[in-house]
Amino acid sequence: MLPTLAGLARRKKHAEFRQTLSQGLSYLAFANLIASAIALALAVPIVAAPFRARQIRPRRHPARGPLAGLPGAGTPDVSMNNIFARAFYALNDIQTPMKISILCLFLNLGFPCGWCSLTRKPAWAWPTR
Repeated sequence: MLPTLAGLARRKKHAEFRQTLSQGLSYLAFANLIASAIALALAVPIVAAPFRARQIRPRRHPARGPLAGLPGAGTPDVSMNNIFARAFYALNDIQTPMKISILCLFLNLGFPCGWCSLTRKPAWAWPTR
């Protein structure tokens, strides 16, 4: 996608540039939403598997299952950041991709932490007693 965007930016075909960028983002959103849904759906079985094998004592493990899928919700943000970074690099803008990366980082940290504080349940990866 970067060579196509760079070529369109160099030739100043901004309408085609926007169309190619939005088409790439729509394909990416479709694929990532499916991946996020799978991650959310499989979170509980993946977390419960060690408990069924009796490798870990089952202290409050059902509460951790849904939280394990929360990082999957941030997957589209990270992937779209890669596409936007290439688009801005093609336009010779190197500051905006860094700002978008920082925003995505805070979103990926903020959603799980906010969810854990709202539900008052421990996060699946945080140390527990």
